[in-house]
Amino acid sequence: MRLFRLLCPVIGLLFAIQFNAHAQGYVIEKTTDKKVTPIAVDSSDSSTEALAKIAFNSHGAFRLVKPSSASAVIKLTPVGGNQCNVKVVSGNPAQVLFQDTATGDSANNATLRACDMAVKALTNAPGYFAGTIAFVADRTGGKEIWMGDVFFRTAKPVTSDKANAQRPYLTPDGRTLFYRSYMHRFSDVYKQDVASGRRTVFAKYKGTNAGGAVSPDGQNVALILSSPGNSELFIQDINQSRKPRRLTTNRYVEADPTWSPDGRRLIVTSDMAGGPQLYEIPSQGGVPSRLPTNISGYCAEANWNPVDASKIAFTANMGGGYEIALYEFGQGAAKALTSVSGNAMEPVWLNDGRHLIYTEEARGGATKLVILDSETGKRTVITPSNFGNASQAAFVY
Repeated sequence: MRLFRLLCPVIGLLFAIQFNAHAQGYVIEKTTDKKVTPIAVDSSDSSTEALAKIAFNSHGAFRLVKPSSASAVIKLTPVGGNQCNVKVVSGNPAQVLFQDTATGDSANNATLRACDMAVKALTNAPGYFAGTIAFVADRTGGKEIWMGDVFFRTAKPVTSDKANAQRPYLTPDGRTLFYRSYMHRFSDVYKQDVASGRRTVFAKYKGTNAGGAVSPDGQNVALILSSPGNSELFIQDINQSRKPRRLTTNRYVEADPTWSPDGRRLIVTSDMAGGPQLYEIPSQGGVPSRLPTNISGYCAEANWNPVDASKIAFTANMGGGYEIALYEFGQGAAKALTSVSGNAMEPVWLNDGRHLIYTEEARGGATKLVILDSETGKRTVITPSNFGNASQAAFVY
């Protein structure tokens, strides 16, 4: 459950193709955007080809077709246990546009890294396929933090205490995890080493402790602490060598911190205007400034684009439900990126600055993670159909 709702509840294309690989379901919604490039994927190894097709089908810039109809063919050849050769060819006779070998920590990871190389060669933008996600799942009976690859091939729990873990954040190198938990009945923020599983309490002050968003340089953590009497924004250095530094001092509720790509600014949700809206504040302190989203009386859960600092994705209440919206500095009112039958919420940008992962909630309450292409509107469900509920994603590459 999102922090602002916990603290302030009263203010609160055409057709689909189903892919089934290793008992995992991925629903791909087609787009009519004319900028989509028809490509084909080819490999002598069936599992490599299947994974690559799932990956490319999630990317809004591509459409899988037969080789005879493709503008480019991505040829993948596994090499040993953790390498994959990738070759991008085009034309008749075929000409090699790009060729390289990717090394990963497994055969699947090498395949995804090879596919990311092909994305870079074809679009001049980074691929996100080999990224890592952390998220909340209740598959083991309680809300726990899970981690794995974007396509759930390696997903596994990293907490197992049934203490209602929430809202994971990862350091830029993916080695450290921050999250909120009720392990001792109260809301505290924990810091956990991903490799060893070693966990320490990072914020355990009187009242509510939340947040955990890590600065782009990996040196500071944005926290929401209610120890002053109401929820305020604080900055704590990651090694806790000094006391948290307070950035807001008011009688309102702050929540959902997110950092600008250069680490000089943050955006938080606050009810200064009577309902939750987005406010920008310098990371060294200053007067919060409201973002003129002008789209809804409820705007929360902002996430700053890591590539284009002019773009902010957030959750907006629209038409009785929640949708993912996009605000661009200097471009007027925000616009909705989704239109779902249930709720779309908790957006997080991927490393290409084009795609996001968000939580989609059905009217019955079931949740799943979805990749959204902010340019074409293409949506791809990445949570396997037999996995159970998944929400609150974090992403690093």
